[in-house]
Amino acid sequence: MKLTDALRRAAHLHPDAIATIGPGRRKTFRQLESRVSCLANALIGLGLANGDVVAIAAAHSDRVLETQYAIAWAGGIAAHADPRLAFDGLCALINDSQATILVLDDRYAAQSEALFDHCSYIRAMVFCGDGPCPDLAKVHDALIIAADPMRDRDIGGDATAALCYHRTDDGRWLGSQLSHHSLCFASLALAAAGSFSDAGIGLQAITATAAENLVFSGSLLLRGSAQVFVDPDHRLGTAISEHGATDLLLTAPTLQALLVEAANAAPLASVGQILIARSTLDLQFGPGLSGAAPALAARYPAARLMTAWGTPELCGIATLQPLPVSAAGAAVGQPIAYLELRVAADDGREASRGAFGELYARGPTTLRGYWQQPDASAVVRQQDWVACGVRAAVMADGGLLIDPAPLAIEAV
Repeated sequence: MKLTDALRRAAHLHPDAIATIGPGRRKTFRQLESRVSCLANALIGLGLANGDVVAIAAAHSDRVLETQYAIAWAGGIAAHADPRLAFDGLCALINDSQATILVLDDRYAAQSEALFDHCSYIRAMVFCGDGPCPDLAKVHDALIIAADPMRDRDIGGDATAALCYHRTDDGRWLGSQLSHHSLCFASLALAAAGSFSDAGIGLQAITATAAENLVFSGSLLLRGSAQVFVDPDHRLGTAISEHGATDLLLTAPTLQALLVEAANAAPLASVGQILIARSTLDLQFGPGLSGAAPALAARYPAARLMTAWGTPELCGIATLQPLPVSAAGAAVGQPIAYLELRVAADDGREASRGAFGELYARGPTTLRGYWQQPDASAVVRQQDWVACGVRAAVMADGGLLIDPAPLAIEAV
């Protein structure tokens, strides 16, 4: 399997259906596939070779989605940076990835020359924002218009598709290498476990992690659903109503903003599923979810309310559970399909039910290793098992309880 399979399938089955909705622009699945193939050819023209890295420093948008799939189409690797990173952190991440092309939007446009000077491997820049394009960059849409479509290079399977970075307590950057195989299986698992609407309309929070965005997008593509991308300043509840969204991916902060908007709003029956992504650092929000469930149910009476938890090592989404259940502190639910979890006690043996220990995972959705970090990779991946960097306990019902204090991953 490869990341582009879901896109090609959707373009074949639903060529004239709407695929993406951005600010003032709409694309069908046929147009999306064509634009991705042209952008892939343009990236190759900018010097992208098989296995090269393209850094993406931009808020999640329809153009970023095109870029993600174009990189995969061309056989490259996408390194995702949080668009809220400060300049020094962004440079450190890009240099660690050894990216040769940088994709940026309005957030970093004024710093493009400084980024070019401080990022050792960057040779070209692509601008996917809506404001003036920096002098050093090529315009995303202009590259697509000028390029011919090309055949998918068919790079997939265990080849790395994306690098999803997080920072350790000691200041190091660790890039989880997520393969085509792992991202595709995670998308399949999410689509199978959820109540996604066929030919629905999905809306994602731009503050979700890159892994969560990729998995959610893959699930929507498998369903032939459109994807809505709104401006960061756009009111989320208004966008849901305007576009008739059926499936939502939210984070704790965006959920809070939505609840404020929904306080005095009339019920909206179009939404069929709300998925709230919770990182380990978000688990302190757990008690607040008990109050969120009634408010969300009143505003979106037909919605299935779910929470998801995961780490970058596990494609961002490893467990799922209904929202009312997850109100109990750091309980995060049952593992998704294809994923097996175990908790190791201090002596290395499997811990008894309810006892805390180090969490390990096994399955196709786990990372390959950490980018350019063989020692850390040897620690995190031990044969078929991956250390998740957290302490947890498996409860009597098989559900997982997380200790919000993360474990440090140290090189041997």
